[in-house]
Amino acid sequence: MRHRLDSSREKIARAKELAAAFDSAVKDYYLPAPFQIRHDYDEQRGHLVWRLVNCKPPSLRLGVLVGEVVHHLRSALDHAVFQLIESNGKTPGNKSGFPIFSDVKGYRSKRRKMIRGVSAAAEARIELLQPFHKGAAFREHPLWILQNLNNTDKHRLLAITVAFTGFSGEGTLEFEPPLTVSHGAFVKMMARTPVVEGEELLRIQTTQRRAAIKGDIPLAVVLETFPKEAAVDLMGRLAGETSLIVESFAPEF
Repeated sequence: MRHRLDSSREKIARAKELAAAFDSAVKDYYLPAPFQIRHDYDEQRGHLVWRLVNCKPPSLRLGVLVGEVVHHLRSALDHAVFQLIESNGKTPGNKSGFPIFSDVKGYRSKRRKMIRGVSAAAEARIELLQPFHKGAAFREHPLWILQNLNNTDKHRLLAITVAFTGFSGEGTLEFEPPLTVSHGAFVKMMARTPVVEGEELLRIQTTQRRAAIKGDIPLAVVLETFPKEAAVDLMGRLAGETSLIVESFAPEF
């Protein structure tokens, strides 16, 4: 016998499948490396400088996949509300759905048409989950991120970019040939920057004119609107949060 939350669960499962497809596409994008690193010498300042060149932008398909993921997750929440209303002996309306609001005034003025018919306990739970409880930090709430991405995807493709995520420290770098640097020399490492043609990654004060960076460069495929978190990690986090919310309503059935 089917459980009333099964349609929501299937939506979440599909979102996870699409997130896995995204992760696979990202790995394909990395091979071969989507850029090269060129180094040259700044004679005026006495710095060896490394820059990104021959940068390849990520496929538009990645943005499409993220849009599909957030659509299924957002839809899973709406499916849950529909079932909450029906299981309470009421009839859902054409405005029924899971409300997501950044301010309490907006929530209280519009919640009725969205959740009319759910039990008092379910209504209290839905209100407790609202982003407005985080105050000015509501944009960090997983539900607000989900809502924002889903609304954006309805009107335009979600923009995907690649970010250099920063070297963790000078000691982690290796050069060929080995780099000679004096104690106290000027070193500037980019903490986080988009992979853009000509972007400077690193500059070091040295008399040495040539040294290539060895090993992998730390990168992440990110959403332009959420550049601090790898997109695949963000999707996993949103899927996990959505699943927890959906399952929290299981006692209602």
